[in-house]
Amino acid sequence: LIDEQTLLVQNRSNSVIRIALDKGEVDITTFHTSFPSTDLLVDSLHQIWISTAGDGLHCFSPDGTPLHHYTTANSGLNDNHQQSLTQCKGHLLIGTRNGGLNILKLATGNIWQMKHVPGDGQFTVPGNNINRLYTDRYDNVLMGIVDHGLVSLRAVFLRSYTSLYAGFGKGPLGNSITCFFPQGDYVWIG
Repeated sequence: LIDEQTLLVQNRSNSVIRIALDKGEVDITTFHTSFPSTDLLVDSLHQIWISTAGDGLHCFSPDGTPLHHYTTANSGLNDNHQQSLTQCKGHLLIGTRNGGLNILKLATGNIWQMKHVPGDGQFTVPGNNINRLYTDRYDNVLMGIVDHGLVSLRAVFLRSYTSLYAGFGKGPLGNSITCFFPQGDYVWIG
């Protein structure tokens, strides 16, 4: 929802559908990108962020005016294929297909990365293909990393949960996270 009467629907096409709930009107031309969209986020400033499968990151005002278009050619973004978005403490976190976690500071537009660095042990994320992101109400970030399971990112540490046996109860059974679903005090992980 952008507001109480406007719903945005991201459908993996080149546009995001805007539905005026009070009028029942559907608009598919307001938020258009050159490549299929992969995720949608309305930030705390009510800006609409759309990640794409190859055309970087787009930002629009609520009325559809383009505000920013970040790509590898014009910014610190290191991968034009983003897969997931979340916001945390004034930053937009961008999960990419091959570039790890890109972090955009909303106040300045500066971007930096957290990437897997072989041999760097505990000071690196376990993989660069981040397909799901989720921020909880305490600003803890969960990352689903392809072939590397679940990673919990907090202000002071990074913890990886991968390849756990059935019944252990402290992480995923497999190494692929496909969704996060918050429900009350819990987050269901698929």
